[in-house]
Amino acid sequence: MKAFKFLTWILLLATLISSCEKSEEPAKSSNGTFSFTKTNGKTYTTTYVDTPIPSKNGNFSLQFKKFGTTGSKWLFFVLIDNKNDLGLDIEIPTTISNGKTYTSISQNFSSGISPTIVSFYGKLDNESFTLIDTKTNLVFEKSTYPGQIVGTFTTYYPNNTILGSGKFNFVVK
Repeated sequence: MKAFKFLTWILLLATLISSCEKSEEPAKSSNGTFSFTKTNGKTYTTTYVDTPIPSKNGNFSLQFKKFGTTGSKWLFFVLIDNKNDLGLDIEIPTTISNGKTYTSISQNFSSGISPTIVSFYGKLDNESFTLIDTKTNLVFEKSTYPGQIVGTFTTYYPNNTILGSGKFNFVVK
């Protein structure tokens, strides 16, 4: 009988240890990434951290805010290294439609409707991109906050040639 109790305790302990290891694994894999590839083929990839602004190279974070009854603001802060960083600011005054292309549009503020804003900016390889120099098209595949956030975007120079494209896929808890 003592041997049976001993084996039962070992089995219970092994089950607890293995379940703890399994529950930790999805949290690691759910961090997700933000990447940007310039037209020359160079890709920059960072990992999601749940902080207001990333403080370590190779990380990105998201600040999210709802506004109005259906609008949302998304501020991506991407810290590649000490010389390269990016930002992607998104403001959509309506409920996001996954699969729809969003780009900055000019609207009459007197109509009471805020404009849609999609702004890509930063510095890569000694080349700066400012809010007024680029046009960015963005498509959300998943946009439930908190939850999984998935999207792609393409950024253009003022002459409409492609600067590069990016994607993000991460989980906010």
